[in-house]
Parts: sequence; C-alpha cells; structure tokens
Amino acid sequence: MIQRIQTLWMLIVALLAGLTFQFPFFTGISNEANQGITDVATTAALITSGKLYALSNMALLLVTAAIMVLALVTVFLYKDRKKQLLLCYINLVLSFGLIGLYFYYRNTEFVSGTIAIYSIITFLIPVFVVLAIRGINKDISLLKSVDRLR
Repeated sequence: MIQRIQTLWMLIVALLAGLTFQFPFFTGISNEANQGITDVATTAALITSGKLYALSNMALLLVTAAIMVLALVTVFLYKDRKKQLLLCYINLVLSFGLIGLYFYYRNTEFVSGTIAIYSIITFLIPVFVVLAIRGINKDISLLKSVDRLR
C-alpha cells in the first residue's frame, strides 16, 4: 500500500485539501463590507478582512471535505484498482469543481482584491490526482502483462 506511488499522491491530495481550510484562496473587499464605506481607514481595514477560505461557504466546505475523504478512501482500496481508478476520476471532477466554485464565489462575493499565493494549493490538487491516476493505470497494465506471461 505505502510502497505504491499513487498512495503518496493521494495522501498529498488529502494534505493539500486540508491546507485549504487554513490558507485563503482570495483576499479582498467583500460585497457586504463595501456597503457604507466612507473613509480611507475603513477601506484599508476591509482589504485585509475579506478572505475566501474553504470554510467560508458550505459548498466549498462540502466539496473540500469530499475531496479529502475520497483521497483517503482511495488509499485503502489498493486491492480493487478499478474502484480506486473510479474514485480518482470522481476526485478529479470534484477538484475542478472546487476551483470553479472558488472563482464563482470570488466573482459574486467580492468587489475587488487579489488571488492569494496560497491558491496554488487548490491548483495542485488536480495535478496530484492525475499523477495518482497514471500510477494506477501503470499498475493495471503491469498486472495485465504479468497475466499474459503465465
């Protein structure tokens, strides 16, 4: 289980998904905070207060938690490679959906701001899922070639 490279990739996916709870994807001025701004000091305080985390919204929380749980479940399905591959594809779709949700909430809930450097964590999740899929496919092809030799 641990000696297979896709296990490492999926553990990294789970770790990265967990890190999105801690680090912001976007920082800026939220739409709610923008109403009633009258002075420069208030504007400066609001720029640092509006952050978009995985915990900022229920949809972001659920999708991020699903990615984390699926990654950990996939690690322990090492004997059933077809199911492991299916769960990786589901995880890949969820990770792209998470990126889409982040951009949706960035555009609807914030007036202005910048994408945080920590947003790279969210973009690395699908990369590691694809690496895990490649590792599983290599295992499947290796087993098929061994079966041909028997």
